[in-house]
Amino acid sequence: MPDTPQHRADMHDLAAGLKQAGFPQWLYQVELGDVWGNRGMSFAQRRDAIAGRLRESPWYAARTQDEDRTDILESFVEELGDAPDAAAFNSAWDAICDEADGDRVWIDLHGIPASPG
Repeated sequence: MPDTPQHRADMHDLAAGLKQAGFPQWLYQVELGDVWGNRGMSFAQRRDAIAGRLRESPWYAARTQDEDRTDILESFVEELGDAPDAAAFNSAWDAICDEADGDRVWIDLHGIPASPG
């Protein structure tokens, strides 16, 4: 995901605008905390669980109903689910995180709930 000052400023402005309009800053939440760092699972098991959770999420369902944006997220999640190694996984993950930022999705990797409002 781009870690640039401009990207951070854009995401801050988006969240502030949502909050000012009375909407929550996070529109969706995807729980991955129990899988992300689970060293009792193999890479393939974690990868498959993460891809599955993304596919089962309300965010993914909403995006796949939007015909203008369906192919983008679907292809990134498919790429993630097919990743043969950590480098390929990380590449797909970065793209998914970029999409999540723009859609105001909290992806919980450590069991930390999204902040309210």
